[in-house]
Amino acid sequence: MNFSIDKAIIEKHSDICIGAVIAEGIDNTKDYPELSKMLLDQVNSVHLELAEKRVKELDFLQPYRECMETLGVNKNKYPCSIEAILTRIAKKPEFPIILPVVDIGNYVSLKYKIPIGAHDRDSFITGDKSGWPAGLTVRFSTEADLAANTGPSFDDFSAGEPVYASGNSIRTRRWIWRQPEAGKIASTGRNFVFPLDGFTCNLETVIKARDELAVLVKQFFSCNVRTGMLDKNNLSMGVS
Repeated sequence: MNFSIDKAIIEKHSDICIGAVIAEGIDNTKDYPELSKMLLDQVNSVHLELAEKRVKELDFLQPYRECMETLGVNKNKYPCSIEAILTRIAKKPEFPIILPVVDIGNYVSLKYKIPIGAHDRDSFITGDKSGWPAGLTVRFSTEADLAANTGPSFDDFSAGEPVYASGNSIRTRRWIWRQPEAGKIASTGRNFVFPLDGFTCNLETVIKARDELAVLVKQFFSCNVRTGMLDKNNLSMGVS
């Protein structure tokens, strides 16, 4: 199985770079009080940092807002995940503890202020007839995806939307906006792909965040970890 970017995405925005952390053998059912504390401390720190600031005007968010627009997403109606999280925390220093895999990604995301996702590798589609590579792909949605994804999360779904997808199963809508049900993490998951979305202009930050996430995942979960990077010169990497 692979984690890949379809060339049509790169043709629209050639500066996209996505760091990746592959983790195998995580116990996502246990409580990790130290991790929860780290996340909540980071939430409080970010809240103080953002006092009296207009989140959507922050310099480090502009490449994401511009890219959303380039990919055909309304950047104000559908802000990327990190902008949405920061906007929420700027108003109130509160944030949910969800699952360890989600929490550790949120901690690093808040620390470096870049979008970070988590995808259950064992839920990836393999051997289907969609025509897409087995695994996880960043691409534009197609007419075939419309019939395969239904429900309230897809009421306004149309072909040509940037998505994270496995086969025809959409895992994140509007590139890095929000995960529908198929993209959500269960406590039973053990093997994960963490994408860290960025650009050539903040590549150094993406690499630092990726490497720290890899260290923390190994430290907390005592699991196998490896890293990679996708960009216009490297559109795919193995995740199994």
